[in-house]
Amino acid sequence: MNSTAMKKYTNHVVKECNGEDTVTLVRKRVVFEEKVVSRKEYEEINQNLKKTTDECSIDREFYADDIEGFEDFGFSDFTDCYTRYIAFPGDVTNFTDDAIGFLFSEQPWSDYLTQEIQEASA
Repeated sequence: MNSTAMKKYTNHVVKECNGEDTVTLVRKRVVFEEKVVSRKEYEEINQNLKKTTDECSIDREFYADDIEGFEDFGFSDFTDCYTRYIAFPGDVTNFTDDAIGFLFSEQPWSDYLTQEIQEASA
């Protein structure tokens, strides 16, 4: 399948697989991890991340690392400074590697201290 056909397929999947109401959260460490959530849950996560006005506040109540459902393999010293987050529209779990590789040209990866997880766009 060439990249044009894959792009058409991706657009179809995002549209047909509830792309308006779901997003796929991806956490990059040594491996990529993904979690499909409702758009409402995605927006709530970002609201919780943005609650703090001072990025350097030690009193923050919620960090991206607090999102439940990602498996941690227990080497935080090795992974924390390299952890990044992004959201893709719809359920892209069948082709996350392609979404990361070439299907979404705008990919604003955020670190684990982020105030908001940005959504990728074409």
